Amino acid sequence: MNREEKAQYYDWLMQQYQINENQLSRIPKLSIEEQSKSATVSDVYSPENLEQVNQLRMRLQQIEAECKKIMM
Repeated sequence: MNREEKAQYYDWLMQQYQINENQLSRIPKLSIEEQSKSATVSDVYSPENLEQVNQLRMRLQQIEAECKKIMM
């Protein structure tokens, strides 16, 4: 992959990263009342939303790893 292709791929990855971050920020958190009823502090999301959050976070990590690979 030449420099220009790397730059275009990096830009695309950054766009994907931003899309994933935006999706992550739109996932609703539990209300303060619901969070306070929870046994652990980490229960900020409903089980369904937590699954989405974990998938998006994993995707963000994959994008970061790919960015690091192409920067070498």
